[in-house]
Amino acid sequence: MKNFFSKHSYDFVRMLLVQSMIGGFFGFALAIAVTGIGTQNSEGGTTGGTTEVLLIVTSVLAIIFYLFLIYVQIWEIGGKDEMSHQVRGTKANIYKGLLIALCANVPNFLLAILITLGRAFEENEVWASIGFVADLVTKFVHGMYLGIIQHEFAGGFTLMDQWWVFFLLPIPALLTSFAAYNIGRKGWHLTGILAPVIPESDRPTKEERRAARAAKRKK
Repeated sequence: MKNFFSKHSYDFVRMLLVQSMIGGFFGFALAIAVTGIGTQNSEGGTTGGTTEVLLIVTSVLAIIFYLFLIYVQIWEIGGKDEMSHQVRGTKANIYKGLLIALCANVPNFLLAILITLGRAFEENEVWASIGFVADLVTKFVHGMYLGIIQHEFAGGFTLMDQWWVFFLLPIPALLTSFAAYNIGRKGWHLTGILAPVIPESDRPTKEERRAARAAKRKK
């Protein structure tokens, strides 16, 4: 386990950066821009229904973009691992992509816990403040989901008002990572863009290549 954390600590940080700086900032900026357009239209007397639809559409596109970046990152890890497994004969862990995403999303689950506690003890000024700050941070970090979770559905139901929603936001990244790693291990891809490149430190030595060729000849 210690080796896992030391080897993939960069992947944890990279996934967090993709989420907060690209997925979060990009999605949050789109939501703010669309909301600004809707405000101008409302002042001009036009309906806000189009704005609501546009918010959902831009949110879906931002989510797809974010998950694609996650997919590419974990696909590469799966592809590299499979090459290493073929040469060294090590056993593959099909849950590795899921574990990487789970570790990278620990801060998001902690934020969800703080939001839940803040709402459960909203009469307490300290917990209410902590929950409020955690709520703001989560909305920015998960800005790509903002257009969906703030949408008012039939009966005035809003996902943003439900504490359990914040525990569900990391799940698409977890599922995408699980699928991407195993697809990368299989080497499945539509183009040659996602061709894995093994870093120098992970490349097999001459002795390992000879042993692999000898094993194939024996078969």
